[in-house]
Amino acid sequence: MSINKTSKILQSQNNQLRRKETARANWIAGVSHDIRTPLSMIMGYAGQLREDAYLTDEERQKAAVIVKQSQRMRNLINDLNLASKLEYNMQPIHPQKENLIAVIRQVAVDFINMDIDDKHPIEWETDVSDTLPCER
Repeated sequence: MSINKTSKILQSQNNQLRRKETARANWIAGVSHDIRTPLSMIMGYAGQLREDAYLTDEERQKAAVIVKQSQRMRNLINDLNLASKLEYNMQPIHPQKENLIAVIRQVAVDFINMDIDDKHPIEWETDVSDTLPCER
């Protein structure tokens, strides 16, 4: 009788945990959707400003930064959704080899492009032998 009672308690706890996980996944999906709508509008308007010939170069550069950062936010939202799906085994992982130096170089370039006022300079030094691919 004690084993049956313990079993029922464990089943109940498992059911509660499953409901909690489902609620969390649904919340992430809902918030992601709610963020994407205004983000799309921001990206569209900033893209128009970036191409506006009547604006100064500095203003177009600022609009380009808004577009770039909006795209970054969209990618982060996609990553959040993917992480949520992976947690529940809903998406397969496709590992691939990447050149680590190329990845770091792209991060540095993105950072430099964000730094409108050149407040944070970056110096890049590497050897040709440092360009070995890595697992990602």
